[in-house]
Amino acid sequence: MARYEISGISVSAEGAAVGRRIAETLKDDSIISDAVVKWYHRPEPGETVEDPFIPVTTSLAEWVGARFRDSNVLIIVGNISRAFFLTAPYAEDYAASMAILVIDEFGKFCVPLLAGRRNEGMDFANLLEQELGITAVNMLSARKGYDFSIERFASENNMTISNADYAREIMARLGSGKPVGIYTNYRFKGALPLGMEFTDKGEIGIYISPSFSNAFFHRTLWLIPRCVIVDLHCAPSTLAHTILSTLEKVLKKLNLYQEAIEKIRVPSEYTEDKILVTYCQDREIELGRLENSGNRVQFAEGGYDYQVISDMRTDDGLRYRVAMKNIELSFLG
Repeated sequence: MARYEISGISVSAEGAAVGRRIAETLKDDSIISDAVVKWYHRPEPGETVEDPFIPVTTSLAEWVGARFRDSNVLIIVGNISRAFFLTAPYAEDYAASMAILVIDEFGKFCVPLLAGRRNEGMDFANLLEQELGITAVNMLSARKGYDFSIERFASENNMTISNADYAREIMARLGSGKPVGIYTNYRFKGALPLGMEFTDKGEIGIYISPSFSNAFFHRTLWLIPRCVIVDLHCAPSTLAHTILSTLEKVLKKLNLYQEAIEKIRVPSEYTEDKILVTYCQDREIELGRLENSGNRVQFAEGGYDYQVISDMRTDDGLRYRVAMKNIELSFLG
């Protein structure tokens, strides 16, 4: 018997491409030796199963049960919640001998559900991260006793919750074992909460973004990170009301939430303007002094990098430079 008897499955057409990449990688003797790799695919109606896939003609539950008898590494490309419930009946009996990994159908994240005899679960997750760029998420150490709260997660990552009713509904779904989607373009560290899957489709889900331009779910809960700095250049005679009304137009044009603003920097004569001070205090925005009124403004504060996303002059003669912080989110809690 080979050291690794690896069985993988793609449970959707979207995940088939990811499964093909994984199968080809694991079959490469220069990457992993002494392994037998079999990759299965459950075809949708009218879909043809081609090499290297083996068609699944039984139910997924039956297929999973058979793989626990003939494999020691199981890789599932699909819904993490579904994978958890399919494998749960066997997990206790096979926890010491079976490694189980779940990968989302976009091929972005790999979550080990069982470690295996020699921690193969995390080893394979790290291997796929190295070879294919699929981020390994160490859920094995974080799952036990994990207590997720949207409010705490938002607070710890300096984000605003867009809709409290949606937040409560999502927490209720997670508590009842129903899957909830989450999507973002930001990197994050730590384990996704049990029942949460990385996807941009579904009835209700979380989208982490400073922009309101895309509602990926039918009902989208935005978590809005404070990651935007606005530098304002204006003549000394410009009224504060003009500055703020034009700022609103700029944000709307860029599809940015006002709640995404972390700091506004203005010429020194405006840092104590009562209207601007009140505006920023009410919204918990930092009001700072513009160090450089020329063309080169440095965006590097607190170890973060900022990317300038817009540099525009308005009809009022004002110049707004808008930069966005490159952040990393944390589920470590």
